[in-house]
Order: sequence, then structure tokens, then C-alpha cells
Amino acid sequence: MFCNEILQKIKNSPIYKKCDVTLCGDLNIDLLQFSQHDLSNQYLELLLSASFLPIITNPTRIHKRSATLIDHIFSSKKANHYDSGIVISHISDHFPVFYIEESKIQPKSNKSIKTRKIDDESTASFCNILKTAPFQNRVTNVDNPKDAFDNFF
Repeated sequence: MFCNEILQKIKNSPIYKKCDVTLCGDLNIDLLQFSQHDLSNQYLELLLSASFLPIITNPTRIHKRSATLIDHIFSSKKANHYDSGIVISHISDHFPVFYIEESKIQPKSNKSIKTRKIDDESTASFCNILKTAPFQNRVTNVDNPKDAFDNFF
């Protein structure tokens, strides 16, 4: 069975041991028939034995006389907070499925950012402060530029 090969590659990968895996697909294997259909049962048992749990458990394709669960989402993660579901739509003969997991990434804290208001009034005020600052004695009356710089600060 092709799923066995895929699962073996995932399990043997060094990355798999460090990561949670979510498998998604339109596999045309009806999970609702696992007790009557050998292939569906083997597929489900294979995933369950590899610690993958089904996220979608209701029919994803409904016709007048049948309902099937053939669009799958399985996850190896035991998430506490997630949302999943089936979108009832006539876009296709299958209903779209989704899985949204709460992120572990903490939002960055809102650090305050200091800004300056620069307009005509603040520019004029700054110019007046510079005109009245006692720079002449500290900077202009010194022969050594290093001393002038040190005096300035």
C-alpha cells in the first residue's frame, strides 16, 4: 500500500522525530466504510498505529443516496486548541476541509516607540533654543578640535 511507504519515509526521517506532521489529501478511501471495506480499514489502522489521528470525521462528499469521507486530514500532534471543519459548498462534488491550529509563537510585545513631532512650530522652537545656547565659549574659543568636541558634550 502506498501509504505504508510514505509513512515509513516520514518515520525514518530525522526531521519527523522533532516535528509534528499533518497529512492531508483527497485519497478516495472512504473512512466511513472502515468496518466493511478492507482497504479502508488497513489505511485507517496504518495511520492510527503511526500515532496519526483523524481530524475530519464527517462526510466530505454527499450525494442523493450516499455520503463518504474521502477528504482526509490526519495529525500526529496532540493539539489542545484547534479548529477544523467542513465547508458546505457547491464549488465541487467534494466539500472543502480545513484545520487551523493555535500558534505557539508569542506575539511580539508592543514596545513604545518615541517619535518627534517635526513641523513648522517645533522647528522654529528648536532654532530658538540653538540661538540661545552658549556654544561660543565652549566650542569657538578652543584651538584644539578634540577639546572643542569634548567641551560640547
